[in-house]
Amino acid sequence: MSRWRRWALFPRRFWRHWVTLTDLREDGTSLALVRLLVGFVLLADQLIAGQLGLVEHLWGPHTSGGLALAADAHPMPLMFEVFGAEPGTATILWWTMVVACLCLGLGFLGRLAAAVVVFASAQEAMIFPIGDRGIDIILRAICLILVFSRCTATLSVDAYLRRGKLHTGERIPAWPRYLCVVQLLWVYFSAGIHKRGDWWPWRGASALWRILHDPHFARFDLTDPKWEWLFPLTQLGTIGTMLFEITPPVFLLALYYQRFPQRAGRVGTFLLRIHYRELFLALGITFHVGLMASMRLGIFPYGVLAIYPAFFAPDEILAFARRVRAKLRRPTPEPT
Repeated sequence: MSRWRRWALFPRRFWRHWVTLTDLREDGTSLALVRLLVGFVLLADQLIAGQLGLVEHLWGPHTSGGLALAADAHPMPLMFEVFGAEPGTATILWWTMVVACLCLGLGFLGRLAAAVVVFASAQEAMIFPIGDRGIDIILRAICLILVFSRCTATLSVDAYLRRGKLHTGERIPAWPRYLCVVQLLWVYFSAGIHKRGDWWPWRGASALWRILHDPHFARFDLTDPKWEWLFPLTQLGTIGTMLFEITPPVFLLALYYQRFPQRAGRVGTFLLRIHYRELFLALGITFHVGLMASMRLGIFPYGVLAIYPAFFAPDEILAFARRVRAKLRRPTPEPT
């Protein structure tokens, strides 16, 4: 076949592979766990704001003592246009978000609940842009993916009402889970390539040490000289964070060779031999658990970990659940 003909057939081959990829189906457990965890993390965040009495302060108009300047914006956020720029509108928006997050976590009214979460979160961002954190943007994007998925096919109230059981075993399109994986990998990679400050590995690798001395973020006081021996360890942590965040392309390559091991050359064989996928995920989980333990970063580490079930195929999660169930049911030997 001539080179020209091969290039002429490339769009057709690409389209055929794309259709095959988007038509792949799998058990809905992984995506259901993402839906459940994301919904309850967002719910907890809203409940904390309500418990602290911040609802009307964060999303209420500045004309009534709130922090939101959106009452003067043109056009105004839709909530202010419909219900008026009043403190009560912030309460309505908060309750909308709370109910939608609860429904999303429980898997009730599936796509509608996810769509309402996206809408309410976007309205909160428009009313108080400074309060729209990176994790809010990430989880809003994940919820938008869930709108176009069948995330309530299993482990949901919808599934129980439809089939009479929580785990239905129903097979759903796999592409929303793949898109969640790509979304989170892009977050990591973009964060890594934008770390240009002097505190990162380029000069001194002191970023982690510095943030652990910031009283706004640090959970513990490390200003005492007796903790200086930790500085080299934080340098290693800084370098490890940087390497972790700039290597998602290698992770994607490992996924490809795991899916098609017959195409693996030397590089692919090496990645499979060292279990690069498992190492990457273990490092990511350790990284975020470390953030939980050492820093006050709001829901960021919890929100990111809520997306991690998407990294695991449903068969892996179900096999793990069976092993745990078997160990719990294993009778303990009686003493002789």
